[in-house]
Amino acid sequence: MKRREFQQGLVATGLLWLTQPAWAAKTLSWKMVQELRHPSDINVEQIELSPDGQCVAAWATDGSLSVWNIGKQQMLWSRTEKTTLVTTSRTHMLCVDDGVIRQVALANGADNVSQAGVDPVAISPSGEWWAGLRERSTIMLWNSKTMKLVPLTSPPFVLRPEPRLYHFSEEGKWFVATQGVRCILWEISKPEDPIVLNDQPAEVTNVRLTREARWVIAGAMGGSLDIYNRLAPKQSQRAAYGGDIRSLGLDLPNNRVLVGCSEGPTPLAIQTLPNLKKPSAIPADPIRLGPCGDTWACSLRDKVAATGHSQGLIKIWKWS
Repeated sequence: MKRREFQQGLVATGLLWLTQPAWAAKTLSWKMVQELRHPSDINVEQIELSPDGQCVAAWATDGSLSVWNIGKQQMLWSRTEKTTLVTTSRTHMLCVDDGVIRQVALANGADNVSQAGVDPVAISPSGEWWAGLRERSTIMLWNSKTMKLVPLTSPPFVLRPEPRLYHFSEEGKWFVATQGVRCILWEISKPEDPIVLNDQPAEVTNVRLTREARWVIAGAMGGSLDIYNRLAPKQSQRAAYGGDIRSLGLDLPNNRVLVGCSEGPTPLAIQTLPNLKKPSAIPADPIRLGPCGDTWACSLRDKVAATGHSQGLIKIWKWS
């Protein structure tokens, strides 16, 4: 193995500091570099970085939403109530503003109204598929190209319209939703044939999918982080965190997830996901970021992370 590849492996497992000189260990770490304040002095419970890490959207418990340019420390757009943050892309943030779907440009904050066949809770990365709810009991998928609505077969339960509980895989072929302690996975081409994953020990608070839905990552109250293999849905690899897991920030290119928890021994950490070549291998111990206190929301994009905290505090972290 080449030295560079060996060091990259050590970085992924958090062991690089054991093999480097003291000065090198100090320079290769996550550092909090910036603080922003959400307009509302309340918990920032959802946060999303744009894919290039240049802008951040933050949503608070009272329904207020803000979009920031990180480099300029400039607020681009804000609403004080009745909003829902859905997702960010390279160019836009998408939200539901008092029942109206809006796309907000990350370049200048200009917004325009979008039309869709559902009130969205999740959108596939390509923008082709939108997921929404009908009468809070039926999940509907809407295809933005064909305008077709596709109902998903699922057990009869009332669903919560929180975007953190729904997610599309990167290529847009798979979709996952949660209800209580359960995660349900669909291949979009087979909407009548859901895959029910093994129940969590407590209520699921966040869920994410990797490419082709090979891994389903679910965080729950009580601190359990379960990593399911789609090919063996009744089994999972579990990592235990000290507090309730409140947010997951998936970083697909680097095969890892940022985990935000209530205050405890590990309120914020990066968890490496299993290697596809060795799916049975136990994931490496998490790399801890901090100290940061209670973490309500988190997002990770390569070498930039954003976290949401109490009293409207937003923290920006960088690997340097």
